[in-house]
Amino acid sequence: MNASVTTSLMSWRNASSFYDPYMSTMGNTWDIVIALVVLCVIITGFTLNSLVLWILIRLKATQPHKKPVNSDYYIMALAASDLLVVLSCYPLTFMSTISHRWLFGDVGCAINGFFGFLFSLIDIGALTMMSLHRLLSVKMPHCAFVRSAGYTWVALVGVVLYALVWTVSPLLGWGRFAPEPFGTSCTIDWKNPSRSYVTSVFTGVLTIPMLVMLMCYSSIVFHMRATSAKFGPYLTERKKREKRQNRLVRIAVLMCTCFLVIWLPYSVLSICFSYVPGFSVHPVHSAIPTVLAKASHVVNPLICFATNKSYRRLVRRSFLYCFLTIPDFETSKSCQASTEMPDWKSVNITTQLPTSTFHPGSPGVSMRLLDDDTNRQRICQNYSSYYKDNYTTDLVFVNETYCSTPIPAIVSRSSGARHARTSST
Repeated sequence: MNASVTTSLMSWRNASSFYDPYMSTMGNTWDIVIALVVLCVIITGFTLNSLVLWILIRLKATQPHKKPVNSDYYIMALAASDLLVVLSCYPLTFMSTISHRWLFGDVGCAINGFFGFLFSLIDIGALTMMSLHRLLSVKMPHCAFVRSAGYTWVALVGVVLYALVWTVSPLLGWGRFAPEPFGTSCTIDWKNPSRSYVTSVFTGVLTIPMLVMLMCYSSIVFHMRATSAKFGPYLTERKKREKRQNRLVRIAVLMCTCFLVIWLPYSVLSICFSYVPGFSVHPVHSAIPTVLAKASHVVNPLICFATNKSYRRLVRRSFLYCFLTIPDFETSKSCQASTEMPDWKSVNITTQLPTSTFHPGSPGVSMRLLDDDTNRQRICQNYSSYYKDNYTTDLVFVNETYCSTPIPAIVSRSSGARHARTSST
């Protein structure tokens, strides 16, 4: 395989023997600017994607009773893919750009192009499967295979295999990897005279996924509008479910849209290199879309934090309790408790406190009171936090904003007891 890669790259080099393809063509100033941008992408991408993975693992560890949402698996796959590409490819680009030439030779160029292309295709595939999953969840919410984790894992394995088919092919002779026009990074050789691979790539990993995502989200919007207009006034529970679905759909749409918009300049430039005879641009103009595409691996975790309160809350609590306190036994306990959310399904309100010292409208702690008769959940607003004492109970003050009667209570955990005793003042 190494011989095939070297032969392919050497043939490309011989065809362009009038200049060194691994020498930077941007100039020293632009090399430093691009290198600093790539360094920022490395640091930010590593930090944010690691945080997303840590949050998902932490939530699973602290809430073993809670069944994971299938969307979390797709987000985990995106974060893992983005983290791996940031660690495997971008350091090579940074070191080469700061040195004003590609430092790792033909084999290094093939490896850089392989992993960069592989993880980008995994991102596209995961976003496409996420759109299909959202469509099935909206149209067939009670279908067992849609809600099963096995279905999601099979889909993700299929995404990885599909990406491998396209990225291994250049190593076997169908297509090839080559330096970017600016010289310090590697990718698919879009100028390859044999255009069958390039045409297949544009069709199989760009056009078809874009059409699938567009069709899925358009169908979701039309379906939810039609359902809301027909049954909305009568189905309260359906409204609640649709509200949750709307939030998940918005997150998925935002991820897909940002990914496609960020990759659009690079895709257009690649198409021009492939199909427009004699097309050329200034090296800096080719470097900017490439760096913008690399920044796409930072966008997904930013969207996760911007749209998910539980992610932000967990990071904030962990930082405040673990890093801004003295690491002794008590703070270790509080640190562990701060990242653990209570199991509201097993909350049992056993003791009441006098209400004379509490005032309506004061900030309270959000909790859910379970009603045996209707089996519905009343959710108090103004979420603050809950505090765990050193004994066996959690002291929680509960009230509803603009309610005439606050509801203070001591909450203790029980194994399945689900009743609430409250009194009016």
